[in-house]
Amino acid sequence: YLKFDSFMGRKGYKKCVMDQCCYLKKIGPSYIILLLYVDDMLVVGSNMDEINRLKA
Repeated sequence: YLKFDSFMGRKGYKKCVMDQCCYLKKIGPSYIILLLYVDDMLVVGSNMDEINRLKA
């Protein structure tokens, strides 16, 4: 978890105050929300290009 948390911080994601497994990134008018649970990940957002960049 700590390695993943460090990686997300370097990519510009902020950890949600209410849920330590929720990461947020605002890019202009767009946003990405990443939820982490054990070994599963859910990524949602308003900009598909940014989501694909995260997955690459």
